[in-house]
Amino acid sequence: MKFIKKYMFDFFFLSIFTSLIIFLSNFFSIYNSDLHHWGFIASHALDYINGGKLFKEIFVQYGVGQLVFFKFINYFYEINFTSTGIITSIVYSLNLIIIYFIIKRNNFFIILKIKTQCSEKVQLLTLAKSWS
Repeated sequence: MKFIKKYMFDFFFLSIFTSLIIFLSNFFSIYNSDLHHWGFIASHALDYINGGKLFKEIFVQYGVGQLVFFKFINYFYEINFTSTGIITSIVYSLNLIIIYFIIKRNNFFIILKIKTQCSEKVQLLTLAKSWS
């Protein structure tokens, strides 16, 4: 029960935030195409899917990882301008969840480090006072 109470706000905040990002990005993907960014990604991914060679036949502007990722996604879902925006928004919003937990974890370790350093200083001051 403590676990549910402790992480209820995190779950609620992340689910609302992620859903909002996915909804707005999908709305933008359907009703407005970003032909420069998503067009580059979609056209180069389609070239790579159709057998083009990286760095020889295909100009890789945003890195090889996206092209390989979209080639993998193409086995399950058709790649076009709209799907590129939708898939990218889903991946970016899931990355926000990962970043949130990394920051939360690092904050825990930073606070723990500060507490241990302060307790060590208090112990040293106590020892110094007892010796004098």
